[in-house]
Amino acid sequence: MKEIKSNTTTIFQSRWKRFAVEAAAATVAVIGGIEAFFLVFSGPGFVSRILFYLWGFIGFIPACFAGWYIGGVLRQSARRVLLNSEATTKDRVYCLVWLVVTVIAVFLLIFGYSSIWSEDVKLSDGREISVRRVIKLSAGGDELNPWGKYPKLHILKFRNPDDPSEWIEWKSTKFWGTWLPEYPLVLDKEQGVFVVYSTTGTSSACKYRYVDKQWQEEAIPPVIEVIPANLLVGDYKGRPGRVTLEIKKKKNADVYFQRRAKIGPKIERCG
Repeated sequence: MKEIKSNTTTIFQSRWKRFAVEAAAATVAVIGGIEAFFLVFSGPGFVSRILFYLWGFIGFIPACFAGWYIGGVLRQSARRVLLNSEATTKDRVYCLVWLVVTVIAVFLLIFGYSSIWSEDVKLSDGREISVRRVIKLSAGGDELNPWGKYPKLHILKFRNPDDPSEWIEWKSTKFWGTWLPEYPLVLDKEQGVFVVYSTTGTSSACKYRYVDKQWQEEAIPPVIEVIPANLLVGDYKGRPGRVTLEIKKKKNADVYFQRRAKIGPKIERCG
């Protein structure tokens, strides 16, 4: 009787172990498949992106295939590793890579990541300064890039040319709509004071003056003379680590950016 009970318990435990292993392997497969899908579909210049923009859902085919294939491979590898049954070095490597990619993905999803570059900026008095540009990013996107990333904070940091020991930092505080932060377009000096002009829409603009080591918002008249942007308008793939005046002039003159590369003449509101 005890032997039968012992065998029953062993069979029960074995089945639960098998179920747990299958569930864990399936979870690894699903997560790995989703990661492969997004990596392929959101990869810079990948053919699926082009197909998606040209023929809609046809663009999903390469990414879906990658997700299905990678998910299947990971499931088999995870099953063998968890059961310790004929697990090869390749299986362990696959599982380790999956674990590393998953940890990185979760970290980026929670904390976001940044786009950083150095930019040469020419002030109206003729001086050139170097500005550190930072765009804090979060996972997500919009209707044109639903699996990409979107900005959540803009930062400008530069050394005061009149006092090299002082570093000045400006951060966006207002939002375009409900979630896009204001975008800085102009960094200059007016009457001996640093100013930043930003935009939160086509005809909206905000002005900040650096007074007593802090930025203060200042109202802008409803009609002003057009102020051309002297900051890079929009980040882009392939942007170099240092944006020179020549690179910026060419990029801001692009048809896509040209209409946004200015402040004025009409100002509707700020924020």
